[in-house]
Amino acid sequence: PVQTTPKSTPPTCPRGKCSLPCVEGSEAGPFRFGDGLLAELGNARPAGKNLCASHEGARHVSMPTYTFLCVSPRGALVRSGLAPNSLVKGELQIDQVVDGSELHADKRTGALRLKIDDTQWVLVYNGSEALLRSASRVDAFYMCIHPGGAEVRREFAADSGAVEVLNFHGLVHGVLTCKDAAGCMHVKLDSGCWSCIHDQFAHFLQPIKLADELYVCVSDDVVLLRDGLPASSECLGRLSPSEVVQGAWTCLDVEGCMQLMLDDGSWACIQDAAHQYLRPATGVDAYYMCVSTESLAVRSGFSVGSSVIGHLHQEQIVHGVLLCDNESGVTRLQLESGNWTSVCSGTRTFLRLVTPAIRHYLCVSPRSVSIRSGFAEKSPVVGEVRHGEVVRGVLTCLTCSGALRLKMEAGKWISLHAADASQPLLLEATAIDEYYLCVGSAGLFAQKGFPATSARVGTLPFGEVVRAVLSCVNTEGVTRLKLEDGSWTTFLEDALRPVKHVDAVYLCTCPKGAVVRSSHADSGNVVGELAPEQTVRGAMLLSCKDGSSRLMLDNGSWVAVHAGDATRPMLRPVTVLDRRYVCVSPKAVRVTSTFASTGAVSGEIHEGQAHPTYSPRAHVPLRTGAGGAWCLGLPQRQGRHPVEVGQRQVEASRSVAAKKPELVQGRFLLQPGIEAFAGGAALAEEEPQLVQGWFLLQPGLKAMRADFPCT
Repeated sequence: PVQTTPKSTPPTCPRGKCSLPCVEGSEAGPFRFGDGLLAELGNARPAGKNLCASHEGARHVSMPTYTFLCVSPRGALVRSGLAPNSLVKGELQIDQVVDGSELHADKRTGALRLKIDDTQWVLVYNGSEALLRSASRVDAFYMCIHPGGAEVRREFAADSGAVEVLNFHGLVHGVLTCKDAAGCMHVKLDSGCWSCIHDQFAHFLQPIKLADELYVCVSDDVVLLRDGLPASSECLGRLSPSEVVQGAWTCLDVEGCMQLMLDDGSWACIQDAAHQYLRPATGVDAYYMCVSTESLAVRSGFSVGSSVIGHLHQEQIVHGVLLCDNESGVTRLQLESGNWTSVCSGTRTFLRLVTPAIRHYLCVSPRSVSIRSGFAEKSPVVGEVRHGEVVRGVLTCLTCSGALRLKMEAGKWISLHAADASQPLLLEATAIDEYYLCVGSAGLFAQKGFPATSARVGTLPFGEVVRAVLSCVNTEGVTRLKLEDGSWTTFLEDALRPVKHVDAVYLCTCPKGAVVRSSHADSGNVVGELAPEQTVRGAMLLSCKDGSSRLMLDNGSWVAVHAGDATRPMLRPVTVLDRRYVCVSPKAVRVTSTFASTGAVSGEIHEGQAHPTYSPRAHVPLRTGAGGAWCLGLPQRQGRHPVEVGQRQVEASRSVAAKKPELVQGRFLLQPGIEAFAGGAALAEEEPQLVQGWFLLQPGLKAMRADFPCT
């Protein structure tokens, strides 16, 4: 027979302000609506937009959610109403799970029905037979603890036949639990199969919890490692006192003792009825400073009674790797050396966490801030930092009063803020070396000090470039810049734009030339024009919001580098050279009249030759052409003609001549058409050797011909 209790009525709004049930207080739990086949109510919904405003702290809860499993081999009909002869809307199959919101008991027939949506009902109990049984949704792992294993069935029924056997210590994931008529508890696996948790005679599965954390052996004696959960399992090894192990799973054995499965598959007892053998620990990678006025003992083991091997003194810094609390509440720290010391005990603190802070700090306090000899706030004063001065820190540490102390490079201490962190004495600053262009039409104020309310000492006009040496964000989140003249200004994106200091030569590659303006804006006055192939020296490079790039020339005027498409530049950077090049291409290289590869061909250079009118003392520009090819501007009587140069640049002093080299005075190599010169020439310590008649081989150098690797 099915035992049921009447469903309790949820409390309604005491002021009649809403129709949903309200629960006084934010910590109210779910209601209980019955036992037996009736499941417990699911979790209450948090307060939402329908919250009754007549209560302060009240919240709505959802109506009950019941979960049932169809256990009848014939299934269960879903009808449109409570009446037994109402319209059939569907059917539940065996092992099908259904959730409902309301239960209705027929006192005359003893039938129990479940409302599964607004209009549909299903028969749970017909007065003599349960068609559906109460179930609970779970998300848990289970381990087989029976030496003979556990059967895995295809259906809920115990006689449905096994499809496989779960081995001893095997793990499965369960999604639903349900108790049968005999009182045996079963679990539905994520694979859809079923297995028995326990019956009247034996326990097969035990829930386990993930324990992916470190554990410290806190026992004074060794702890046995076994190959199984039962205490009678074979011993595999021992854990020594203070030894650290990696856990995987925890599980209660049949005697109620908590057991730990290690990452290697062995088992150890965490705690029994009398003692605790293992304690969870937290891995850290942090530095701690000794703040105790007395020396702090460093011991060989986790126990506070282990042997002392050293002491920590005030302001000494150590590196910790593991934290663990002992049974007395003392937090113990394992050092990177493997030894242990105490962090705190009750209200006493021995070590405090420190944070590396190798950066600059700006004094923003209107009054001077004292520099003290030690970490303590009342240690002797040895100096002061005035408003606007910058110091460099090493590390920070909080005091017991909440003040943040900074240790400076000199080893002295200063407070970044007192107990109230909203009133800083020093702020983190960044040393920079950047240039900014004033793009605000009204300019910007230059001020005397860091505060935004400090006195004005000047104005940055539109178009002026300034150099910033320090950046600091104030308590309002505004970035302030210290300029190289000592004044301060506010960084506003619409008023200041960063520019890059380039100091490079640029070549005008646009066939139509480029317009030179008085400012970076398109509305600036036209002050000149660059002709095609003309070179200019740039000072600053500006990246605009529209994606275009502008170049400030050394005379203060501006010209566009590209209009938003960097692949189609109007100016290209070039490199001024004073080098000698030789043609190493087996094919003739064209000499064109312009930078563009489509320019008119004015000549050719063959392998081993240099340009006939090449002058080694001329400065020629080298720049990147379209497609990434390198172009070399050669000096000519009628102008400079570019020629493509390969990635390999070979000096004429180490080149291979097209004809047999001519030796001058036994030491100087003279190529046809090039005069001999001493500066930078191929002056060998010994006479050059001729290989196969026309390959030059200097002592200690490889032959310059790529396909002739002799030395």
